[in-house]
Amino acid sequence: MFPDLGWRPEPIRFAVPGQTGAVTVRAAVVAALRDAGGLLLPQECAVCSRTGVACCVGCRPELQTLVRTVHGLAVHSGAVWDERTAAILRGLKEDGRTGLARVLSPALGAALRRAAAGQRVAVVPIPTGAAAFRRRGYRVPDLLLGRLGVPAVRLPASS
Repeated sequence: MFPDLGWRPEPIRFAVPGQTGAVTVRAAVVAALRDAGGLLLPQECAVCSRTGVACCVGCRPELQTLVRTVHGLAVHSGAVWDERTAAILRGLKEDGRTGLARVLSPALGAALRRAAAGQRVAVVPIPTGAAAFRRRGYRVPDLLLGRLGVPAVRLPASS
């Protein structure tokens, strides 16, 4: 093996007409691929229907960790439940727009960090119904937790 000398190549930066500042080659390629993908599979905001984005910045849910006690159990939430959050969740669950998991997973991560508060916690999602799983082809909680790198704990079926 070769020793690590600590040298890393600098990213190549170049100017793009009509844009301020220099961008890396990687950023330019990602933007070009996103634009090309938008021609083949156009996107629109799940909330306001603005074209070109899955969820525009103005429509993203307000991240706010909330804690409520329900029947003696602390329930943690990572976002305010409003029309925006409902529209994004509906797009994820009912319209198959799995890219919206990127929008909701930070809220879930914030709630998990607040719930853990230095302790170990287990995330036990409510099971997805068989019909919903067949229709979607994925489990929404697993998709969100997967974006965070958090494993879900499955409880054994009761008899």
